[in-house]
Amino acid sequence: MTRVKLALLAAISIALAFTLSCSGDPGKDGIDGTNGTNGTNGTDGTSCEITPLVDADNDFEIFCGGVSVGFLNNGTDGKDGTNGTNGTSCEVKASTTAGNDFDILCGGEFVGFLNNGAKGDIGDTGDKGDTGAGCAVAPDPADSAYLVMTCGVGDAATTEKWAKAMCGTLAYDPAKWECRRGRLAAFIDSRDGQSYPVVTIGTQTWMAKNLNWAGTNSDLGACYGNDPDNCAKYGRLYDWATAMAATESSTSNPSDVQGVCPAGWHLPSNAEWDALYRFVDGNTGTSSPYDSPTAGRYLKSKDGWTDCGPDKTYACEDTYGFSALPGGFGGGVNFGDAGLSGNWWSATEYNASGAYFRDMYYSSEGAIWDSYDKSFLLSVRCVKDSP
Repeated sequence: MTRVKLALLAAISIALAFTLSCSGDPGKDGIDGTNGTNGTNGTDGTSCEITPLVDADNDFEIFCGGVSVGFLNNGTDGKDGTNGTNGTSCEVKASTTAGNDFDILCGGEFVGFLNNGAKGDIGDTGDKGDTGAGCAVAPDPADSAYLVMTCGVGDAATTEKWAKAMCGTLAYDPAKWECRRGRLAAFIDSRDGQSYPVVTIGTQTWMAKNLNWAGTNSDLGACYGNDPDNCAKYGRLYDWATAMAATESSTSNPSDVQGVCPAGWHLPSNAEWDALYRFVDGNTGTSSPYDSPTAGRYLKSKDGWTDCGPDKTYACEDTYGFSALPGGFGGGVNFGDAGLSGNWWSATEYNASGAYFRDMYYSSEGAIWDSYDKSFLLSVRCVKDSP
């Protein structure tokens, strides 16, 4: 500040002080002072830049406000790796070196050898094995419904058994039986191939047809009236000795007399006929021989009897399937009663000249017993042997 300005300020201060110290009226208010001026803006900050160095490849210097503040250096590229060399292959060749079988060469260089092993000695020949035991298959001697295969002999033998055929759950021999709807319905006589329907009544199994076995020379029994058609219809007629095959009389139940019947069957005794009669008419008595008042009605075939059967005068119901037919009888050269009566031998002798037989007549519901001379020709029914 100049000296003139200072002197002026000093004179003003003295005058002001002199004025204030004088008495008199108060002075007027002074005028307001003016506002001060705004401050100046600050200067802009300096920017930074990167400049390549002239004395080094790919390096840079950093300047901020014209002042150097640092450097940036580029890293150098790494060197390329070199490829590895290829491996060498190996091969086996027949050796040219004595004692070697094969040489192993890898990359053309010998690295080893392989030798074949020496052949082993021939082994000893083994002893011959024992001859194997053969097997044989045959019908079971105890039951023809089965086959038995036996392999080996003695204590070392083994057996296997199986059914020839099955009828429902029952094993059977197709050469001896016919199976129908799951039951054994007919027996086949192996002697001539004839088939006989069968029926079980109570505990007994009967042929449901009269026997028609003529023997191996066709000389057993006779056909009613010597007509073969009657044999086919009624079966054959036999004298008692032929029916019994010359065996002894029997009163037991079962009789155990095979007689003219096929194997597995027998001629019924008088007691067996009694058991049949009692079963079908419900009688529980014990008298023997027994005349039944109604058994004929239940045992006679519905057809084949004179005026007997459904819608006829006399009752023939065949309730059990026994199918008794009126085969008549023969005496000497004479025959009688075909269509009227049925007559069947028993295995029980009445006396030296006569034997018991069973009779049914077309006009009667009964079934009776009687005796005939053993020379008479009567029908035969066979009963199956007990198991």
